[in-house]
Formats: sequence, C-alpha cells, structure tokens
Amino acid sequence: MRTCAFVLLAMSVFVSTATAATITVKRDGTGDVPSVAMALGAISNGDTIVIGDSATYEEDLTAGAVAGLAASFTLRAAEGQTPTICAANGMARLDPLGLPGTDYLGAVFFGCQGVLIEGITFENQTTSVNMAGVSSILALIDCSNITVRNCTVRGAGGMGTDYPAQNQSIIVIGMQTAPVNVLIEDCLIEETNFGPLISKAQPNAPTDPSVTIRGCTVRNCEETGIQVVNGAYPESIGPMAAQGPGNLIENNTIINCDGGIQLGGGYNVVRNCTVLASTADGLHVSVDGTLGTRPVIGIVENSAFVGGKEQGVEIENGQVSLTGCIVAGNHEEGLWLHDSGIETTVTVDHCDFYHNALTAASPYEVRVDVGTGEPMALIMTNSNVVGRRGLYNGSINDPADFDADALTARYCNVFVDAEPFTNVISENNQQVDPKFVNPTVDVETFTRDGFKLAEDSPVRTAGEGGTPIGSQGSPQTPVIEWSIY
Repeated sequence: MRTCAFVLLAMSVFVSTATAATITVKRDGTGDVPSVAMALGAISNGDTIVIGDSATYEEDLTAGAVAGLAASFTLRAAEGQTPTICAANGMARLDPLGLPGTDYLGAVFFGCQGVLIEGITFENQTTSVNMAGVSSILALIDCSNITVRNCTVRGAGGMGTDYPAQNQSIIVIGMQTAPVNVLIEDCLIEETNFGPLISKAQPNAPTDPSVTIRGCTVRNCEETGIQVVNGAYPESIGPMAAQGPGNLIENNTIINCDGGIQLGGGYNVVRNCTVLASTADGLHVSVDGTLGTRPVIGIVENSAFVGGKEQGVEIENGQVSLTGCIVAGNHEEGLWLHDSGIETTVTVDHCDFYHNALTAASPYEVRVDVGTGEPMALIMTNSNVVGRRGLYNGSINDPADFDADALTARYCNVFVDAEPFTNVISENNQQVDPKFVNPTVDVETFTRDGFKLAEDSPVRTAGEGGTPIGSQGSPQTPVIEWSIY
C-alpha cells in the first residue's frame, strides 16, 4: 500500500505540471523516486527521467502508450553515472495475447513515439524463453522516433552458453504499426545469444520497419550479430508492404559471433561495417520464409568480412550489390552465390577477395552454383581476386553443367595459383599481382589500409575508365606544405 501511495504522490507532484518535469531516480531513496519503474509510472509525455547513481536496478521496465503510460520522454543516466537495469523476470505481460507465464522480455517499450534512452546498461541474465519461445533484454515494439544511444546491452554469456533459439538482445518489431525512425547508436551489445533483431510479427502485414543501427560494437554472440528479417521500401512494391527508407546498418563492428550480418527481406543498406572472426558467414542474404517473406534488396558498401569459419559472403537470392568491400581470410568461399528458386541478381564493383577458401573442399574465391531454373546473375567489375582458385560457375560436381550467363567478369584482376576463370564471360581482365601495401587476414591486425595499392601496382589505373582495381585505391600522397603556395 505504501508503494502505491508513493507512486500516486509522485504522479501528483510531477505529472500535473503544465511544463516538462525531471524526475531523479536514486536507489538509496535520496532522489525523487527509488526505482526506474516508479518513475515511468509517474511521468507525462515530454518529461525526463535521470538515474542519478551507478546502482543496479533489478526490475522489469514497461513503458509506452499501449501500457497506458507516457509514450514520449527521456530516460538517461546522470553525467558520470553508469546505472544498470537488470531484468527481474517477474512479469507476465503477454497474458492478454494468450501467452501465459513469465515473459522474459526485460525492458519493454511498447507504442512509444519520441523517446531517448541514453547511457544505461541493460542486462538480462536468463537463458529461459517465454511461451512464444522468445526472450530479450530490450524490446522496442510498435515504436517510432525512438533512440537508444551510448548504452550497453548484455546477456548471460555468449558463445558456448547454449541459449534457447530465440534469446534476443534488442528486438525492434512491428506488431500493429511499423517501427520507423528507430535509431540504435554507439552501443555495446555483448555476451548475448543474438545481437539486434529487426522484424515484424505478421509476415504479410504492412508493418515493415525502418531502423538504423549505427556505430555499435556487437561481440561474443552465440548466434547472428545483426539480423534483419524485414524492412520497408523507398518505393512501394504493393499495398501490403510498408513504404519508408528501410534499414541502415552503418559503421558497426561485429566480432566473434556465429554469423555477422543476416539480411532476410526488405530494403537494407549495409555501410562501413567490419565483421571479424564469425563462426559462420560474414554476410548472409536469404529469403526463405523464416527470414522474411518480402524480396530482399541489399546495398553493401565499404564493408569488410574477415576471418570467418564459413563463407565471407553467402547470397541465396535477392538483388544485392557489393561496392568497395574486402572479403579476406574466410575458411570457405569469399563469395558463394546459389539460387533457392527466386530470381537473383548480384553486382560486385571495386572489391577485393583475398585468400579465402582456406579449408574448403571447393577452394574457389568466388563460386556460382547452377540455379533451380530462376534467372541468376553475378556481374563483377573492377575487383581483385587473389588466392588458390579464381571464379567458378557451374555445378561443383560437373563444370560442364552451368548457366552461360550466370557469371561475368569485366575489368577484374584474378591472380590465383590455378583455374582463374571457369565458365566465366571474361572481358578486359588481368592476371597480375595487385601489389597490396600490407594485406593480412589476421583479425587482430587487419586494417583496410593494408589493401591499398602500392605505387608500382599494375592495377592502379587498370579499371574501367582508368579507375583503380580493388576497394582501397592508392595511398594518398602527403601534401608538402610549400606546394600549396
């Protein structure tokens, strides 16, 4: 009874004012309220909650209009403080959906429209899942204009923890409305089963998300680092597909996860990302019914996929372009394109494939499998391929079984020990040492600058239109101070 009275008092003090209020949370009781959940229950739209200490708060947070609470607010740590909100896993918030029992969803923001969450560590130490087979640390459901910035999201273990299948770190999901203008920025996501997941509840409903994940580090995940199941399209593909900017995965580093980035549907841009030491694919593109149902459009720019135990890039279907990318030191193919019954078009421009297929039974840097009848095409331009074997098109068991139009290479440089081109439409290609400055496939010392072309590289101007072949071009010549006069 005292707790209820305290909440009512806090609401009367902080919500009844016409101007935005600030509530300070301190666990020792020296703030306005001693818990974050109480503050969320007391605020009005536009208010700010400041956690004023570095304490650990063991509680399940619920916020947003769907819960009958404020939908627009700021939740942040005070300057110099590092609070932790650790899920208590004592709530059954899915009962109205016919899913009884503990929901294991951690902090849930449901129907928020204008929220900033900043400087807080969120934890959920459970390895259990709810009746839907899911758990999470931070769930953003039907939210728009919400930013999660400079936060840490931490799970119960990571690699080898043997999590249940759908133990998620951050879920961004649309159930009734599309999550739009959602930003996850400069966060550390670690020791989890999955990294961030972008999805929707109903496969055919027009709730496709538009989410940006920028400047984050995702490490030590037992499953995929960043997984996109659905995304909106800048141009409408039909009345049942949401229109919007789609998803942007930018300036992220993914280290030591089972998979790096997985795209399963919608319009997605991957830019300036680095994926290191995956135990599966660095980048996987697939629409298979479980990873989305919309056609996938993937634009991958200036990204690196290095030191994985399987393919650097695996594409099963969709429209995908890779530009300015480095794929190096992966145990299987650098790029493996194989059709699963959906028309597939892949373009590769100004990329480097370097010493992949380290342990593969089919040691080709780039391989296109015979399709299932649907059109399939890989077009490579202005790219370096360095390794044991080069470009292969056809059945891996029978090189005479191939689609003549499936693989084209123009203005590329293929410098390999054997079989540079198998069933490839080849135009204006070279077979010379590109003379990278300091290439490495070691994930501890890898840098993109190592793949710049030396001053005496024979491919510095050998690309189409006199451009460099490869992703990095030549090192910039320092400007001598007197030369500017």
